[in-house]
Amino acid sequence: MEERNRRASRLLVVDAQQRVLLVQYEDERGAWWATPGGGAEEAESFEEAALREAREELGLNPTSIESLWCGLNEFVLRGIRYRQTEQFFLIRADEREVMIGSDVQEARAAEGIIASRWWSLEELRATNRLVFPDNLAERIASLDLPSGTTPA
Repeated sequence: MEERNRRASRLLVVDAQQRVLLVQYEDERGAWWATPGGGAEEAESFEEAALREAREELGLNPTSIESLWCGLNEFVLRGIRYRQTEQFFLIRADEREVMIGSDVQEARAAEGIIASRWWSLEELRATNRLVFPDNLAERIASLDLPSGTTPA
């Protein structure tokens, strides 16, 4: 089986109600939910990739992002084994700021994204659906995000 190393930026998009935006993918593994984001291009930093992914997948143009944590994700997709180094970034945004125009819809379709949804921490903890990273609820809870604040 072919193996590839990959770098990716993942976006933890949180609104004022402390909900997190997840996107749903569907592939040979079935349907699953994950934080938005994607692979970094050859010369891109993780931060540059995060800003680009925010524009492409969500129609967001954040003025600031906060680096959170780095992880390693290994998976098989379309017969290729990936070792993906992932850098997660926090973006504060309200639901109305996420624009899913036709250009964003085309980018999402190309990435295999079939839906998006805002999840509360309680919903994440209670779901039996596949969510990546699998410890997302615990990660969010450990961030100690101030509730009821207006996103920057």
